[in-house]
Order: sequence, then structure tokens, then C-alpha cells
Amino acid sequence: MTPEEREALLASYALGTLSAPDIEDVERLLRSDPEAAAEVERYREISELIALSAPLRRPPVALRERVITAARRGGTASRRRWHIPVGRILPAAGLAAMLAIVTVWAVNLQQELQELRGETALLTAVVESDAKRLDQLTAAEATQGDRSVRLETQLHEQQLATAVLTDPEAVQLELSPTSAAHGATGSFAWSASADAAVGNLLGLSPLPFGSEYRVVLSDRFGNYIASARTQVDEVGNAHVTFSTPPGSRPALIVVIATDLDADERTPAGPIVLEGSTN
Repeated sequence: MTPEEREALLASYALGTLSAPDIEDVERLLRSDPEAAAEVERYREISELIALSAPLRRPPVALRERVITAARRGGTASRRRWHIPVGRILPAAGLAAMLAIVTVWAVNLQQELQELRGETALLTAVVESDAKRLDQLTAAEATQGDRSVRLETQLHEQQLATAVLTDPEAVQLELSPTSAAHGATGSFAWSASADAAVGNLLGLSPLPFGSEYRVVLSDRFGNYIASARTQVDEVGNAHVTFSTPPGSRPALIVVIATDLDADERTPAGPIVLEGSTN
């Protein structure tokens, strides 16, 4: 083994890049040659310093051959000693090996950074796309859910109204306007068999923001039975259909202009229309 080959093998051993047979040869040399052991220790110290700034990469398989060839071409000059920042003396062949490994590290690190940038950009695009799609799906589901609820509510109200209006024993009456009606009129029907009521209100005056018309049913003693909020269209008409408790007998019907947050049982406000089933 030439001195150049010896130094290259020691440097590669310190870097952990040797094959199993070469490792056995170097370890036998270390047990019999204290100077070789000292050189390996110096290589390891330099390797650890470099590893602080870049992850250790295994050099190409042909690195040893290139280092040995370079050392042979260098002749005596390859045996010169160089001063390096870590305060150690490193053989030229070992220095060549270290420089080659650092070059490999730099190239690999640059490639990984470029790949990482590409992967990050792709991941960002995918996440943004998924987030936008999720928002769209959530909005669509919410819209579909609201539409489904509205359709179910409308279907239920239609069934109740049909049951009331086709009941031959349903109580029907015209509501009387009060001084607060301003031309509004209305009619009311209630079915005991369907436990439901229907009201048809016409010509209601516009109310201030935060107010609404509400229909309230009570028994002949004035006890609360049920109530319904109204949705008035652009010409002041409103149609309400709602259930009443089983066994109840509404006697008094009033339409009140009240606040949106008014108490359900005792809403405060002027009575616009009223009627009695007695």
C-alpha cells in the first residue's frame, strides 16, 4: 500500500465510506500503528466540524479511486502539509478527499433545497386549492341544507293548510280591523281535528326596522295557546299556517305589531286585527 493509498483509506474510514473488507484492513492497521490511529482521529474531528453545517452524505463509489489517482499524480507534492482553520495538519490526499466530500455535500444540498422549494410550492397550491374547494362545498352544503329545510317547512305548512281548509267543521271568521289597521283586513280558520290554524292577512302597513306582525291565539280566559311570526310581502300581504296544542280551543285571535325580540307569549304593541271564535 502506497502512502497516498494509506492516507485515502484512513480518511475514508473516518468518514465511514469504506466497504467491509477495507474496514477490517484499516482496523488491523490502527491496532498496530498509533500514528494511523491519530490521523483517523484528526479526520473525524474535521468531519464533525463540517457536519455542523451540512448533513453527511456518502460520497460516490469512485471517490476513493479518484483521490488515489490524484495523490499519485501529485507525487512528492501530494505529501505536503497544509494549515487548516481547525488547527490540525491534514495530509494532501486526505484534504482532497475532504474537499471532494464537501463538494458532494454542496451539490446534494442545493438539489434538496430546489426540490424542497418545488415541493413547498406544490403543497401550498394543493392546500389553497383544497381549502377553496372545501369552502365552496361547505357553502353549497349550507345552501342545500337551508333549501331543504325551507322546502320541508313549506311542505308541512301546505299540508296543515290543506287539512284546515278541507275540514267541514273548521272554525272560520273574518278579523276586525282596529284604529291601527290603516286599511288592513284578514281572515282566520282553525281545525280541531288537524290541530292547526291558518291566517290570511291583507294590506298590512310597513313597519319600522326591527318590528314585525305576529298572530297570537288565546283561550276564552286570555291564556296563551300559540303564536306565529309573519313574513309580509312587498304589497303588505302575509299568509301564516301553524300548529296548535292538541285539545286546545282558541277563542281570541289578535294580530299585533311588535318588536322582533318581543316575548312569544305576551308581545307588546298595538293590535291591528282581532277576532273571536265565540
